Amino acid sequence: MKRKCVYTYSVLLLQRTESLYFIGAWLKCASVSEDRFMLLMVAQTVCSVSQVFILGMPARVAAVWFGPKQVSTATAIGVFGNQVINAVISGDFSTNLT
Repeated sequence: MKRKCVYTYSVLLLQRTESLYFIGAWLKCASVSEDRFMLLMVAQTVCSVSQVFILGMPARVAAVWFGPKQVSTATAIGVFGNQVINAVISGDFSTNLT
């Protein structure tokens, strides 16, 4: 019963924080003009607040669903996957290394 409860809570929290991150990302897109700097700061704040919850989720889910020898690997994959998705969404691949 504990697994199901933690999993349901984790999924609901993740859905809400991802929605918040999505809204912040769209606000960033709406603030491309120089006169909308304040909107950009608000959008970044929204994204930052949602990241606090998103980055903690892989460790919580891994602790519930995986054994003691698998928790660190599952957490690493979850965090790395989150960073890759954020890079794909934002288009920040840092290809210009010169």
